[in-house]
Amino acid sequence: TLFKSVICKLCNKGVYKYLQPYSRKTTEDANRKFPCNVCGKSFTRKYNLDAHLRSHNNIKPYLCPECSDAFVRKHDLQRHVVSVH
Repeated sequence: TLFKSVICKLCNKGVYKYLQPYSRKTTEDANRKFPCNVCGKSFTRKYNLDAHLRSHNNIKPYLCPECSDAFVRKHDLQRHVVSVH
């Protein structure tokens, strides 16, 4: 297994990122079971499809408590709070 030292964008701490072999990506592509009915992109996990569909429908349920910004994904809100506020 290969690891790479990177800086976390949320907390600015050093972390190790696992570098997946190319063959794993090929296997994941074959296992994509959740297609988007709007654009055809498919996902291996339903929650990823759900977030993707929110972006098509412009549904942004994650509201910043400090300002009026809203986000499709929770981690986008968390990144915003750390970097802006």
